[in-house]
Amino acid sequence: MSTGRHSENLQNVLNDLNEKADRIHNEIQASGAIDYSSPEVRKMSSQDKRKIGKYLCEQTGIDYSSSFRVIKQLGMVYDDERDLYLVTDILIDEEELENSFSYIGHESGHRYGRKLIQSRLLPIEDSETVTQDEFNELVDYFISDNFAERVKLALGERFRISVEYDQKFIENTPAVYEQRDRLGPEKFVDPRRDETLNRLLDWVDEAINDLSS
Repeated sequence: MSTGRHSENLQNVLNDLNEKADRIHNEIQASGAIDYSSPEVRKMSSQDKRKIGKYLCEQTGIDYSSSFRVIKQLGMVYDDERDLYLVTDILIDEEELENSFSYIGHESGHRYGRKLIQSRLLPIEDSETVTQDEFNELVDYFISDNFAERVKLALGERFRISVEYDQKFIENTPAVYEQRDRLGPEKFVDPRRDETLNRLLDWVDEAINDLSS
């Protein structure tokens, strides 16, 4: 494939992913989530890979070359610092692109969870009514893959798209990719949960209100 043809195909894929990301974001906003901007999907660059590889080395203890093998297996990563979704070659492949809703739904969960921590949890951390252990549990849950999968399932229900809770990936992660805080506190985790997006967001409000009451 010529360079020009490849660039055109890449841009078409990115346009499709950005459109899906916008639709998902708009549904989360319409359901009553905290207000934050629509995301952008970009192709993961060599510089991005080096940055993520360094992070994996620091968090997991794996060597640098192993971190790049891990990155090659990923389809999409949420970059919290730049507030971006970064996609790898595996998702740009036409066959895997069919599963793009699952990837974006999961990363939307990570993004929403981190926005919740920044806008609603950190401001109340020092309140006299907040117990530190309970605060930490909710923070751990909002940044976990379990919460991201829960958001993905609720989005699937909203869009009437069949998705599954990826329990196998979460619980049987290869040793080289055992990141801290990957799993949420057991009391919040329920892979069988069947709920609407509105009900999920209501639960978030209830959990935060209970924490500060």
